[in-house]
Amino acid sequence: MRSIGHESLFFYYVSFAAFISLLVYVFALKGHRSALDDEA
Repeated sequence: MRSIGHESLFFYYVSFAAFISLLVYVFALKGHRSALDDEA
């Protein structure tokens, strides 16, 4: 039972980290596009 609980916690941590990384990446990408559009 402990191994299952540990795996669930690890899966939750990885999913959360991946979601935050993707969100930050998309936000930064949009920011760069907006900056380029403003300059042009």
